[in-house]
Amino acid sequence: MLRGRAIKLKDLLSELDRDYFYLMHLSYGNAPSRKPLWEFACDNKLIGLDKYYPVDINRKWQEVPERKKNGLAPLWRQQLELFCHEMVEGDCVLIVEGMYHFLGLGLVEDPYMFKPELSEKFFRHVRPVHWLLKYEYAKRTPFKVGHFTNTLRRVDSHSVYWPIIDHELELRSATRKAKEVATKTKEKIYPEGGLREIRAEIAIRNPKLILEARRRYGTECMVCGFDFERKYGELGDGFIEVHHLKPLSKRRNVAPTRIEDVSVVCSNCHRMIHKKRPPISPASLKHMIRKEMAR
Repeated sequence: MLRGRAIKLKDLLSELDRDYFYLMHLSYGNAPSRKPLWEFACDNKLIGLDKYYPVDINRKWQEVPERKKNGLAPLWRQQLELFCHEMVEGDCVLIVEGMYHFLGLGLVEDPYMFKPELSEKFFRHVRPVHWLLKYEYAKRTPFKVGHFTNTLRRVDSHSVYWPIIDHELELRSATRKAKEVATKTKEKIYPEGGLREIRAEIAIRNPKLILEARRRYGTECMVCGFDFERKYGELGDGFIEVHHLKPLSKRRNVAPTRIEDVSVVCSNCHRMIHKKRPPISPASLKHMIRKEMAR
C-alpha cells in the first residue's frame, strides 16, 4: 500500500479541477478469480472494461458499427461510451470490489486502447492509469458503497455516491501528481489551421424544390417545432433545412423528387436524423423527443 498523509478525495478532485470522479467495480466471475485480475491491473498500470461476446464488439469501440452498438443492452453501451469515449486524461477512478472493499485509486492516462491479446488475463478495452493508491488484494480495506452493482459509474454532486468525496485516503505525493496532471491537461495544444485540397462527390440539389418545400411546409421544424425567425429575428427569416426522406446521396443518376419526398427540419434535428446509418425518419426522431420529455 502507498503510505503518506491522509487527504480527502474532494481535496484531490479540487487539485485536478474536477467536479466528478469515476467509480469502478472489479468484477470477474467468482471472488477467487479477482485476485489475479487485480494484480494484473496493478502490475501493468491498467484499468479495463469488456463485453463478453466478441461478435458484438471485437474491435476498438470507435470502429464498432452503429447498428451493433444499438444491439447492445443500454447499460453496456452507456458504460462503454463512458470508458472508451468520455474519460479523459487526469480523471480520477476509484476501484472497489463488490460493495464492501476498496482496492485502489488511479488517475487516467490517455489513450484508450483495444487489446484483444489481453483477453485471457484481463480485459480488451483498457486505459493506462497512474496508481496513487493500491492495496494488495489480501489487504484490501473495508469500504461500503451501497448498492453499486454495475461496472462503471460517473459520480457527480447529483449522485447518491457523491458523499464518498469526504472519505480520507492515505496517498503518497498525490497532490504533487495531481498538480502535474492538471497543468499538463490545461497546457494541451491541438494544432489546427493550414490548407489541404479535398476532392469529393456531392449530391446535386434542386433549389426550386427547396423553395417549394419551404412554401408548402413553412419554416417551422417538423420534428421539434423550432423556428429560426422566432429565435434570431430578421437574420433567421425564411430559413429552414430540407431533408430528403430517401437519401439523395444514394442516387447515382438524376431522378425526379416529389414535394412529398422531403420535409423541413432545423439544423439540430437534421444532424440527429443523419447520425444513424441509414438515417432515421423525422417521425421517429419526433417520437424519441416526446419520449425523453415524458421521463
